[in-house]
Amino acid sequence: DSKRADWERSWPVQGRHAAACSSEALWQVLQLPDDVRASPELRTALAIHWAFVERNFARFFRLARALPCLPSCALLPHVGRARQLALLTFSHGFSARNSRYPLAQLAQLLAVDTLEEAAGLCRAHGLTVLEGGFVVFQKGSFKDPGPLECRPSRVLVEAKWGDASLLEFAEDVCS
Repeated sequence: DSKRADWERSWPVQGRHAAACSSEALWQVLQLPDDVRASPELRTALAIHWAFVERNFARFFRLARALPCLPSCALLPHVGRARQLALLTFSHGFSARNSRYPLAQLAQLLAVDTLEEAAGLCRAHGLTVLEGGFVVFQKGSFKDPGPLECRPSRVLVEAKWGDASLLEFAEDVCS
């Protein structure tokens, strides 16, 4: 119908990313009753979705860090792509001559567990990591290494379930 066509035209999706956003699923969510759409869980999921679509990676990872453990597990397979797009965006935004970005700040922003992991992520994308812990972003040096392996994350998942065993965690979630 025309309402849906208007909505799809106004949807702020950039480039070939549109297919990955699943406009059909989002359309179905928007058709839910107001009280369901107002639930904190759904509002958070939509906020994370829009942060990703709008390429607001600071907000995306801030929201991801604040998620409870189970939603974090669901989001984890998509974090690698968000990190890749964030590095691409930063490569364009911080590409000024003699510009350096602190590796520790980048690791925190991208919710990476260690500085070594952040440095490896940068190098895999063709970015220069300097002695002293700085990253040099240059548009021309960025490369896409393809899909990143989904790895365990202490920051986004493991620290959230604390000292409980997996069985205790599952019983707590399901009860």
